[in-house]
Amino acid sequence: MIARVLLVFAAALGAAGTPAAQSDVRFDKRAHLDGYEEVFFSEWSDLYRTAEFDALEGKRVSAEELRAIQTKWVNEVARVRAFLEGLEADPREFFLFRLERRFAKHGYFSRITLERVDGDGVVFYVQKPAKDDPAYKARVAKERGTMVAPLLRHFEEEYARPLGLERREDHGAYVLVVLASQGDMQNYARIASASWHYRSQSYYDHKLRIGVLMEDPFAAKRTPVQVLQSTRHALAHLLLGAHDRATSKRVQQSWLFEGTADYLAALRVDETGNLQRRDTPAEVLRLLVATTQDPAKRLSHYLLVEELLATPTYSHVASRLDLAARKRGDPLDKIDYSGAYYTYVRQSALLAHFLHGAPYRERFLRYLAAELAGEPIAFTEVAGTADAAEFDRAFLLHLYGQYREAFPAAPLDDGAIAAIVAREAVADEAAIAEGAGKVVAPAEAPWTPARVAVSDADTPTRFAAVLDAARRGRTAAANASLGELLDAVSEPKLRERIERERGRLAAWNELRTAYLEHLAATGGELRFQRDGKNVRAPVESFDGERVQLGRNRAKLDAVLAEELDPHALATRMGKADLDAPAWVRIYPYVLAGDAKWKRLLDDSDEDGAALKADAAGDYPDRLKVGAAVGELAELSEVEIPATPAAGNALVERIRGFLHEFGDLAVVEAKRDDLRRLAIRALEVVFDVEGAPQLVKGKMEHVRGETVKLTYEFDDPEELEDFPEVDYLQGRHEVFAPLQDPKPSECNVRGGKLIGVGRGCYRHVLGFEAPMSVRYSMSFGKPASDDMSIWFFMVAICDDGNESFAWAINRFDLEVVNDRVSEAAFAEERDVMYQNSVYKMELRHDGETISMYYDGKLQQSLPCGARKRGGVFLFLHSDFPVSIHRMEIEGKLNEELLAEAREAWAAELVSDF
Repeated sequence: MIARVLLVFAAALGAAGTPAAQSDVRFDKRAHLDGYEEVFFSEWSDLYRTAEFDALEGKRVSAEELRAIQTKWVNEVARVRAFLEGLEADPREFFLFRLERRFAKHGYFSRITLERVDGDGVVFYVQKPAKDDPAYKARVAKERGTMVAPLLRHFEEEYARPLGLERREDHGAYVLVVLASQGDMQNYARIASASWHYRSQSYYDHKLRIGVLMEDPFAAKRTPVQVLQSTRHALAHLLLGAHDRATSKRVQQSWLFEGTADYLAALRVDETGNLQRRDTPAEVLRLLVATTQDPAKRLSHYLLVEELLATPTYSHVASRLDLAARKRGDPLDKIDYSGAYYTYVRQSALLAHFLHGAPYRERFLRYLAAELAGEPIAFTEVAGTADAAEFDRAFLLHLYGQYREAFPAAPLDDGAIAAIVAREAVADEAAIAEGAGKVVAPAEAPWTPARVAVSDADTPTRFAAVLDAARRGRTAAANASLGELLDAVSEPKLRERIERERGRLAAWNELRTAYLEHLAATGGELRFQRDGKNVRAPVESFDGERVQLGRNRAKLDAVLAEELDPHALATRMGKADLDAPAWVRIYPYVLAGDAKWKRLLDDSDEDGAALKADAAGDYPDRLKVGAAVGELAELSEVEIPATPAAGNALVERIRGFLHEFGDLAVVEAKRDDLRRLAIRALEVVFDVEGAPQLVKGKMEHVRGETVKLTYEFDDPEELEDFPEVDYLQGRHEVFAPLQDPKPSECNVRGGKLIGVGRGCYRHVLGFEAPMSVRYSMSFGKPASDDMSIWFFMVAICDDGNESFAWAINRFDLEVVNDRVSEAAFAEERDVMYQNSVYKMELRHDGETISMYYDGKLQQSLPCGARKRGGVFLFLHSDFPVSIHRMEIEGKLNEELLAEAREAWAAELVSDF
């Protein structure tokens, strides 16, 4: 790439010795400095010292001065050329130099501080931690370097050298970026739209050609083995990507490379320090075999080898499922995309493990090498048989044999193998590829704003998009698209309509050119908008594409003709002596939907009459569709916002767009992608402004990661934090029946949360121990003296599947783990009086759950597995129960917090 640019510069050096004229001239850097525009538009433009030359722009210089300026320019070009050639001579340093420049412009990496550490074979960029630690980067790089060294050696000895793999020229170094925390990793993944990897908390960024890892400063969310495998998984993708001379995009997505990365990451180190094959991963094996044992899932989720080869990447999983469901006549809204996606990545991983063993290993490595070289061979050369069923049977027999060794007591139906192999494969590769991306992929599958764009438009929609391009002034692109449409359309009336539009566009282009040349010849003023601001500037010249501007307040040197709004340009043409039919100047009015065309358009000639007929006919509908397609294209290119203000602005932009264009079929087809884009924007709002916006109660940080939520119940909106849920209905049957077994009523009034009847109210957030819930409660007079039942429970650590711990009224405590209950009942019970306030606390210290009344311990039980989960209120009472005040204190559970964030964002876009 640099070599091609340098050829341009070499030509500039040879031509720069002769001045353009022998008398004083007005200096024009583009005319007098050969190669200036190539420099200006190159990726290396910032390396040149151009300020001196820019400062001379427009000034009069003598011939001698011009020669001196051009000599300086020649020297400047030579200086940068020598610098770049020196870099290119060292591919590693050139790659890192270029990478660091890209970091500086990256949506995420430009916002953090990365420190480089050169390791043995790998270059680490370690994020500087919040708390300054001079030894941190060296320590992190050393730890990770120890993890990757065996795999570097193994890949070179077992893959690169024997297979003759050639490294890509643009992959000069293996680079691992180590982020400081899980939060940093999540921010990177969101902004970079990074793809998730199975069994690995790491990413491979195919655009930057780097692996991205994270540290976990708060302890043991990950075991050392998980950290090791995540590190090696990222490196495995780097190694594959560096040698993939076909297309790097698929490295992180394909069954072949994802499975191979999983295999390489799982290798074990033997006593000599070398890597050896490990037994089949037991947990992955258990889950995949369970899928094959399920008659429904093995029909839809498990892939025969023909299907796997026809579903090359996980972006094709959804379209394969759609195709299979249509063939079976199954409803598409019942498809379990997420389950199928997990089956795909598990099967890819285990297939790679299988193929690395006898008798397939050597044949599989040749297959992998051929894929990396971009010269694929048939999979039958790996399988050793043309009978796909034979290979499928061998793989399943292997899985089942491994399963019996790992889980000898578990039941296993061998008949599933015959049922799977006998079923018909859905292996229509063309149909799967055509449908890829048309269905919503599971949450873990890649999604980017690019999905918002219309990529599979029919002819009328494509024509509408052309009209929108013409409306925006992009005549070259519009004209090219009209030519493509004419090549593809055979229907006479539509061809005639497209031909008319092509003629109008050509006529307008000629008129625009004539007008801009007229301004250049007369020194006339051009008026247009740039970044929402009005610009007024004299025109010095026009070369057919670029308008050279004179001095103006916006300090713009030039503007492209295709950047000028046609409607605004047409309104400024006035009565300039331009040789064009009158209708041509009105054409942009029609494209812009300006109703003045009705008054201005003269239909005395044939072309004007045709334009008027189309303007009153199909233009409005086509232009509306075109404007929608154009806006979808713009939205598909937006960067995920970095601030709450920008996030909210994007959401409102999408909301306004749907309000205006939501009735169009082309927009309805993209509604879900627009909703996902808005949710991405709202996630930024949440991540910056935090959890308090999820709740109506008062939230404050009390220490470390511990928060306290306080409810005074002086605002009816506080009840929104405790939505009613249909949960634990069977528990109501355990208690004595209510006199009035109606659904519960719950409201906030008079500084109290008051409820009566049967109901369950679950808090929107979840918490982790140590935690506590402090509350003041009372019960009032029932509606009838015959009513005598009241039970009120406050629960913590609920898993949503009837495992929880709760305080019952004032005296008793119960802990339920996997439906097994352990209870502590009070031996003595005092009388509880109506309208008396009882101060209660349910406390969890991490091991023990205790209930207190008025500061005194009442009951205590071991927590078992109940260490995190939801908080809920359970009501079974004829008496109105009141909570006067409540405090919930503890660390927010990240998983439940993520669910709450998703629900919050989904609610904000529920009108989309």
